[in-house]
Amino acid sequence: MSDRSSNDYIELLLDSTGSLPQVVGHSSRSRGQHVIESEAPIAPGCEVQALTEQHVLAFVLKELEALVER
Repeated sequence: MSDRSSNDYIELLLDSTGSLPQVVGHSSRSRGQHVIESEAPIAPGCEVQALTEQHVLAFVLKELEALVER
């Protein structure tokens, strides 16, 4: 979470509602009065056991770029 706004954060969630559990990345960032949220699987089609640090790092770096460029 950003120390500037509680609307700016990145989180990882375990979605076990489908037939194949997966790790989902969720991010939120504020632009003035607007809050932009996105959510996507970290590694679509990849089993949780096959998830690597590289998958997580790629997601976090992509989302951090959007938060830092402001």
